[in-house]
Amino acid sequence: MIPDRWYAVARSSKLRRKPLALSRLGERLVVWRRSDGEAVAMRDRCPHRGAALSLGKVEGDTLACPYHGFRFGASGACELMPCEGVDAKIPRGMAAAVHPVREAHGLLWLWWGEARAELPPIPWFDDLPVDRAFADLEDEWDLPYERLVESHFDLHHFPFVHKSAGGFATGARLDPYEVEAEGDRIRTRGVLRKEGQDPEKGFSFRADYVAPNLMRLQVGEGLTFMVISTPIDAERSWLFVRYWQGWVRGPGIGKLAAWIAAQVDLKIFQYPQDLPVLRSLEPRHSGPGVNRFVGSDAGSAAFIKLRERLRGASEKENTLG
Repeated sequence: MIPDRWYAVARSSKLRRKPLALSRLGERLVVWRRSDGEAVAMRDRCPHRGAALSLGKVEGDTLACPYHGFRFGASGACELMPCEGVDAKIPRGMAAAVHPVREAHGLLWLWWGEARAELPPIPWFDDLPVDRAFADLEDEWDLPYERLVESHFDLHHFPFVHKSAGGFATGARLDPYEVEAEGDRIRTRGVLRKEGQDPEKGFSFRADYVAPNLMRLQVGEGLTFMVISTPIDAERSWLFVRYWQGWVRGPGIGKLAAWIAAQVDLKIFQYPQDLPVLRSLEPRHSGPGVNRFVGSDAGSAAFIKLRERLRGASEKENTLG
């Protein structure tokens, strides 16, 4: 994965006062809230005897280990060893590993990389709908995250993979198609049309990327959705999807329409159609030289190139592939 980046790891609503156990980025994590509501993220392992801190409980501004009651503050430092007494000198190494964590856009974001005096902003898109109702969906897929991100650039699979769900009405010709890569972002626009058909009568798509793993997709004029694919480990990914719909107005009915759109996408398109094909890809991991791209794959090719550049830009050892 791309190091030295913010990764969304869970929905904020999942975290209350009880510690939340997560498997993300190849590591077991525990996230908990201090008394002021601020989130804290730690490695889910007590440095004393290795117990899962997520099985413990929050006491004041500390997280207490379930095994022997050792308490750890937001900095990771141990603040109490009950078996040694309140006046015991606590060894410096008796500390839990801590990751910077922030909350934004209804999500918990974990910094995965080297410590910095000042961390960069949370990655996001500036032109997401602000006047439309949306619904959120999350899932776990047994696929490497880079395969998922790469697949979201793929516009021309629709008339084949989704033929039984309306893809038959969409042509296979991807033209016009434009791809722009700048910094840590990729922007693509395209029209799927039948051969010889006027592009204005085709099916327009938009797929934009911001590193390390955010995709914004727009299908026609009515549906916009954002997909975040975060590694659980080298072989599995946590997906968060936010759907905006522009057909139905009103706070209640609009949100319901967005939720229905999310369910239709998941249960009619993703599970029975996209997922089996993605699981069949060989090799499981993508990278330079793995695929033989054509012109219509320019977005996917740009992502692989950018991912390799960003991975190489850091000296941190990457073990997730």
